[in-house]
Amino acid sequence: MRRLIIFSDPGGAKPCLSLAKTWQASDELLVCSDRQYAFFETFGIPVRHCRGKDAPAIIDEFQPDLLFTGTSYTSRIEMDFVREAAKRAIPSASFVDHYTGFDVRFGSGEERIIPDQIHVLDRKAALQARVVGLPGRCIRIIGNPYHEFLRSWRSQLSKKEVFQKLGIPVSGAKTILFAPDPLSNVGGVEKFGADEATILAFLLEALGATGKPIQLIIKAHPNQPMDYLKTGLKNVPTNVQAYVVPPENDVILNDLIMQSDLVAGMFSSLLREAKILGAKTLVILSGIKTSHHLPIKIFKKNIPQKIKLSKQIKQKLFY
Repeated sequence: MRRLIIFSDPGGAKPCLSLAKTWQASDELLVCSDRQYAFFETFGIPVRHCRGKDAPAIIDEFQPDLLFTGTSYTSRIEMDFVREAAKRAIPSASFVDHYTGFDVRFGSGEERIIPDQIHVLDRKAALQARVVGLPGRCIRIIGNPYHEFLRSWRSQLSKKEVFQKLGIPVSGAKTILFAPDPLSNVGGVEKFGADEATILAFLLEALGATGKPIQLIIKAHPNQPMDYLKTGLKNVPTNVQAYVVPPENDVILNDLIMQSDLVAGMFSSLLREAKILGAKTLVILSGIKTSHHLPIKIFKKNIPQKIKLSKQIKQKLFY
């Protein structure tokens, strides 16, 4: 089979590349993206750069039997290819790597571009897809192919090697890897009650309250406005050494997860990936009043948030 694989956002890129790795032994592949990520190296799959306007020429050149895409909220390239495939009666399937934004992933306003199949993570995701009006006949539950890839992945680097690549000193302090989501891109504090910068500032307060030496490594999301994220670093406690890892270091992200004592995050799928790799994890949603579609209650009433989070961190790291 000739498979054409298209993706843009990183959440869709990794599952698509995981599938490509399983298909490459038997099928002819062409993998294309409008973005470049360091983690492409992890899969060893060639990725050709393209744009949405290239869809007609690439499809006519490669003549695929199947189009498989990720889905994005920052790019329309996947839907441009789905539209062109439909004109040529080429079967198509698109993978949704999250539980949110189903409406914007398949078009905006009255325009919707629906592939023949929509692949989702689980029943919860399938329900969310139906809630926004995506046709049930198209929805298939397949899990996350990248998680299957991770279950057989093994690190080849020591902690010293990982930290050297990041320019971070190895110390005797406990290491927390924090993976915030760029909520400032999609409504920020006004919509959610908090965002990546306010939660980072809150985390630093809680780390200060532990009184313990801690290395905090902040893994920026590929879509993160870096200048805004750094506003959360205005008050770093004296017992904390904070480092920001830019997105281009994603090539050793899994190694960093495995060398961290605790992985913390908000909604990031990185938390699930960390669990698969055997890491301790902690969800931090201080001040968040909604997770797009699901109201969340984080803390019991009358318990100071900073003290509660500080106790959670100490329990996971030191006891």
